[in-house]
Amino acid sequence: MSIHRIATTTALACAALGVCAGASFAATGGGLEIVPGSAAPGATVTVNTTACGTGGTGTGNASSVGAAEFKVAPTTHKEDAVGQFTIPHTAKPGAHTVSVKCADGKTATGTLTVTGNSPKGAVKAGSGGAADSTAATTAGIGALGAAAIGGAWMMRRRAGQES
Repeated sequence: MSIHRIATTTALACAALGVCAGASFAATGGGLEIVPGSAAPGATVTVNTTACGTGGTGTGNASSVGAAEFKVAPTTHKEDAVGQFTIPHTAKPGAHTVSVKCADGKTATGTLTVTGNSPKGAVKAGSGGAADSTAATTAGIGALGAAAIGGAWMMRRRAGQES
């Protein structure tokens, strides 16, 4: 199988499944990365900075979203200090400033965007007659299964022709 076919297949699979998307970084102000840069209440957010220096520690402040202070400490990459916090369910949507104050007095800031609360349960929009239909669900699963089997068969068949 040629490298072009492998790359194309991988790219198509990633696009279809959405699994190859990289981490979302917020605007990096003063050397602070916030991953993900945009998240809903209840999500865990990781903060990463090089501002504290090699082996440096500090304290993070995410009070603008209603989170408690959090510790920032070095990881296996000794020049990086990392900390985590959880966005409270009471956080208001919009842009919020997150900061880190290092033990040596240096600071770093970044922006976290809180998205709207994730809906809980089903949306009360009416069923339109389709919500109770298992035939549509079964047909969809069958179509996906057939596509997967057909794709695997085509790749196997073409792999045998290139040898």
